[in-house]
Amino acid sequence: GYGGSDPFELPRPLDYMTREATQVLGPVLDRFGIEDAILLGHSDGATICAIYAGSVSDMRVRGLVLIAPHFFTEPDGLAAIREAGRQYEEGDLRTRLERHHDNVDNAFRG
Repeated sequence: GYGGSDPFELPRPLDYMTREATQVLGPVLDRFGIEDAILLGHSDGATICAIYAGSVSDMRVRGLVLIAPHFFTEPDGLAAIREAGRQYEEGDLRTRLERHHDNVDNAFRG
């Protein structure tokens, strides 16, 4: 939900993925009349899918495809986040991300 999504207020609460899973995803499935679903998510989306499947009893969900969910923090991951921040501030990462995100600052800092 970062590419063309509306900007959101920063900083996000630490439990924003849990909120998205337990308060938003079910109503989205309802709104579109989804009767059977395999939830697919990448990164934050994968974490939201996993939280939803583990927290909400929803028989519409038949399976999950999770790509790089955030289940735990590793030193290598934290180092990569620090480096990405450096590249964003000092390198060309911000420019490279502009083609994928309408509000690149909001997406990166979110």
